[in-house]
Amino acid sequence: MPLESLSLSPPSHYCIRAAPGTGGVGVYATQDIKAGTRLFAERPLFTVPIHSDKATMFDDGALLAALSPAQRDAFHQLYDCRLGGGPTSDQGIYNTNSFILGEVPTLAGIFLLTCRLNHSCLPSCTHSWNGALGVRTVHTDRDVVCGEELTQSYNNLALCGWAARQEALESQYNFRCRCGACKLTGAEREASDERRVKISDLGDSMELAFQRRQFAHAVQLVEQRLQLLAEEGITSLNLISSVECEAYMSCKLGQDFEGARAWMERAYLHKLMAQGSDSPATQGLSRLLTKPEANPASVQ
Repeated sequence: MPLESLSLSPPSHYCIRAAPGTGGVGVYATQDIKAGTRLFAERPLFTVPIHSDKATMFDDGALLAALSPAQRDAFHQLYDCRLGGGPTSDQGIYNTNSFILGEVPTLAGIFLLTCRLNHSCLPSCTHSWNGALGVRTVHTDRDVVCGEELTQSYNNLALCGWAARQEALESQYNFRCRCGACKLTGAEREASDERRVKISDLGDSMELAFQRRQFAHAVQLVEQRLQLLAEEGITSLNLISSVECEAYMSCKLGQDFEGARAWMERAYLHKLMAQGSDSPATQGLSRLLTKPEANPASVQ
């Protein structure tokens, strides 16, 4: 269903222009931007039930016919990765650019601004669905300098090694990544791969520590994970907040309520920077600051 565009102020922080070496466009900072800045909040151009017959929906033309001519033109300017070859198609554009709405996937939508953010394995931005407002928000994960491209990570690929990332991007989006992390060679690439795999493995170790009720050890694993994320240059504020919530839970279950509050203060700050004060997830973590016995899994 088409949705009315959210009223936005003119984009003072960014512009959309040609991305060198890609044949397409990207989003670029027009001034220095601080970490935690909301770049935009965007309603979907239209949404589609995930389990619907998309071929029929696009073939009969009814879905796009409900859009204005300007909206249809904007949709047709989006990239179609054309998996399997063949000409550009409306369904191909949708498959390439759609985002799932929310943690429980029932709908997916097209977001004209968000999908202009190109991929990087060291992204500078994070996007989140704000169900209370019905918008997808995009925030900077770190400080960005004027002229730098603003990027996102596709399909949570940050914790895969180089070969796995390239294979996934080529099979799903028909391109190979040439970001700073993917340009590494030799020993530097091996070290990067080791860090990313270790970050992922530490998540599994966390679950095992929880099962064994080794809560102090679990906090140590969180600290190791955060250190490796920093060393690798992965600045995803949503990911960092989630990891810090794991430390909060470990301290709470271990009856270390002072430690739990300290970790929740960190998790809340990073969630605030990643999603804003109007995000239900941020508001949920805020409540945990005064109710340390609660479970953060219900508010993320």
